[in-house]
Amino acid sequence: IINFFGLFWLFFGECKGLSFFDKIRLSLKSFSIQRFWSVIFRKIKIRKKEFNSINTHKEINFSDYFVSNNEFENCISENIIKHIPESVFTKEPSSAEDGIWIGFDIYNSKKADLISRYTSGKNGKWYSVQHGGGYDQYLVFPHEKMEYEVSDGFVSWGWASKNSSKLTFLPSPHLVNLRKMNVDSRQKKQILYISTEHFAYFLRLHSTLRPELQFSYLREQANFIANLSEEVSKDFVFRASIQFGWNNLEYLKREDRLPKTISSINEDIFSRILKARLVVVDHLATSYMESFALNIPTILYFKEEMFGYSAKFKPYLMSLKEVGIYHEDSFSAVRFLNENYHKIEDWWASEKVQNRIQDFLSEYGRVNENWFVAWKSFSDQLLHPTF
Repeated sequence: IINFFGLFWLFFGECKGLSFFDKIRLSLKSFSIQRFWSVIFRKIKIRKKEFNSINTHKEINFSDYFVSNNEFENCISENIIKHIPESVFTKEPSSAEDGIWIGFDIYNSKKADLISRYTSGKNGKWYSVQHGGGYDQYLVFPHEKMEYEVSDGFVSWGWASKNSSKLTFLPSPHLVNLRKMNVDSRQKKQILYISTEHFAYFLRLHSTLRPELQFSYLREQANFIANLSEEVSKDFVFRASIQFGWNNLEYLKREDRLPKTISSINEDIFSRILKARLVVVDHLATSYMESFALNIPTILYFKEEMFGYSAKFKPYLMSLKEVGIYHEDSFSAVRFLNENYHKIEDWWASEKVQNRIQDFLSEYGRVNENWFVAWKSFSDQLLHPTF
């Protein structure tokens, strides 16, 4: 697979929504016969060096380089060579490939060396890509800035930042693929509630759920469930979150608020979303944007003190509040659901609601059927930049 990467000046790694075929089509113009032969000859050269290095490695005597002064050091001297991976002695240092890598898999340690080699040449570049929600929405979201500051460029799903000129906004292939599913929620019954859970200890500056607010968050959940009408409760499904030690399900059980139907974290979330007549999300994340893209009726609620949002994001959030999509607490959200349960599809299909959804997605999750044209233009610009 490493040889395969080397055949292109431009290569797409992890980009949410791009299929293998999409990546090949976008990279095709950058294929080079010259690079092909360069990769072959370099591989032969590396194999030859590895063979010679292995033979040299077998003859290494650590005691020739290390003088032992006690019993522990004697033990180290006799055994350390046996326990150092052979690749330490045989692997050639990374050599530059001089290419452009597009993707967020730089954060995958298994690929970090490969990507750094691919992009470390004179003209090598790495463009990171948005891979979820929260970007440009949270009040404090440090890894967003890290992603577009440490990379040579950043592809967003629509938003731009006045603090950086590195951003390129393109339609999200992931959200476009969801929109193509064309879900008809009128034929569904389930009310899907998507929860979250965060670390038990404060480990970074991030305006998401802090440890001291976790129980307040759980009380909001319990209140929402407790105030569901009997009719709504019959079709209510609670989607559990990754467990970080808060025992949220045990808390709901103790409060006698545990839903009858619980969706396991091991179950694919999309399999549940596609069965839903309505989705309820109680936090800032990716799920509500995916639900928007699927055009499934959605209710979003959370308190600002639990999930702080940016000044730029606030008008967009308040526009959703005006039409009943966003609510500032569980009381408002559950009351709206109970009152509109029988006409939820009509509410969602109304022109006013649909316009707000489209306005929101145009900024934070662009859905465009001609997305490939935009990505192709972006690829061509990288290969043949104009100044």
